[in-house]
Amino acid sequence: MKKKQLFFSLVLLAVFMIADIGFHLTHGDGWWADIAGFFALLGGLGCLAIILVAKVIGDFWLSRNEDYYDADRDS
Repeated sequence: MKKKQLFFSLVLLAVFMIADIGFHLTHGDGWWADIAGFFALLGGLGCLAIILVAKVIGDFWLSRNEDYYDADRDS
């Protein structure tokens, strides 16, 4: 299942990069604005970073042990 999701994500990223190349509009005055597909790649990496940070927060801060609520009953 994960390989299929990764494949479709990469295909979607490629479609957006091709669309960015085809409809290349200037987004600013920096050197990065001249790189075709830069903002599509930047947006994709930004989304990936948000997902990874949320996963780390969920694993280390929000998750509890399986017997978290049973620990109070044992004492």
